[in-house]
Formats: sequence, C-alpha cells, structure tokens
Amino acid sequence: DSIAGDPDTTHHPSPRKQQPQQQQHICLAASRNLLRERQTKSVPEVLHQTPTEDTSQLPHLRNQARKHLEKAIGSLPLSSKSAYLQALEACPALVQFESDPLAFLRWRKYDIWAAALRLCLYWKERLDIFGPQRAFLS
Repeated sequence: DSIAGDPDTTHHPSPRKQQPQQQQHICLAASRNLLRERQTKSVPEVLHQTPTEDTSQLPHLRNQARKHLEKAIGSLPLSSKSAYLQALEACPALVQFESDPLAFLRWRKYDIWAAALRLCLYWKERLDIFGPQRAFLS
C-alpha cells in the first residue's frame, strides 16, 4: 500500500508531449519570472495614491507610465508579444481603443510587467478566437 504524500510511493505520470496551450502557459510564466528579475524601474508611487487637488502632473505621469509599459513589452520574448505587434501594425487605433495601456496598468495594480504580459495575452487570445481575418477588424 502507498502512503499519501510519501514521495517514494506516489505515482508519477509518465512524461508525454505537452499540449501547445500548456507550453504557452509555461513560456508566459517563465517570461514573467525573467522580467521581474530584470525590473529596474517601476511606475512612480504617486500613481498609487489618491489624486489630490493638484492634478497638473497627471498627463506627465500617464505618459511616463505608458513609456514604462512599452519598454516592458519590448523586453518580452517575441513569442509572447507577436499578436500584439501584429495588431499595432494592422490597426493602431483599435489597439488604443480596445486595449488602453493605462487600463491594463490600473487593472494589474500598476505592476508594469503583469500589465505588459496581460496586454499581449489579450491580443493573443483575440487572435486565437477570431482568427487572423477578423481579429483586427474595427
């Protein structure tokens, strides 16, 4: 009889070829870990604070946040960002409208790397669902 949790008696499934979706999740997880290790800058802490009466810096801070996000996307492996790059080339206005970078930053609580990965994953999923003929229609 095997003892639950005993590593010597636990059944390990035989190795088999990973499905493409599993490979993608592994690739994204590895990319996320690598990018977090590389992270040298973060969005200014003022973006985490509740806005005060002085909002004169907001346009500058938003532009800075966009630049940081673009830099993080630039650091992603091509396999993780190819659908996003295709969308940017095919329909830049749709990319801005459908996937505003600031919305992804807010949604990921201003974690630049998580927002970059999620933004690229959005376009990959959109391409997978609609196919190349319809994914970039506005």
